[in-house]
Amino acid sequence: MIILYRLILPVIILISISAVHSYAGYIEPDRKERCHVCGMSIHKNPGWSAQILFKDGSRASFDGPKDMFRYYFNMSKYNRKKNSENISEIYVNGYFSKTPFDASKAFYVIRSRVYGPMGHELIPFADREKAESFSLNRGGSILTFQEVTSEVIRRLDRGHIE
Repeated sequence: MIILYRLILPVIILISISAVHSYAGYIEPDRKERCHVCGMSIHKNPGWSAQILFKDGSRASFDGPKDMFRYYFNMSKYNRKKNSENISEIYVNGYFSKTPFDASKAFYVIRSRVYGPMGHELIPFADREKAESFSLNRGGSILTFQEVTSEVIRRLDRGHIE
């Protein structure tokens, strides 16, 4: 039993460290937390939540990636004291895993037949293959973080899913 414990413990520690590292700064939204863009309760749909962490230790939380991008593209509208230079990390939750990860490394499916808490949404995936499989089964196309623009967000808001 002791030998088994000595073999398994290092593996458990490595898994724990890598899991913490993938979303080290992410803070689970509490029951009272509201989206910084629309005011919707984040706790009701935690699997969709997104978060921007700032260098000063503060954060802005969102009910979905679409509102996170809306804030990201127009921070001065929502908080005059913040700008993109103040950002330390950005997180989204994986669609299937419900686990937060670096939003800048995500693959986002847009124009699918799946809706988020606020309608048409960007569906985040940590790897391209899962995004492609999802897109094949539920429609849509895939964008990287850098390919998401304010125009993409406006079109999703207007229901343009062609």
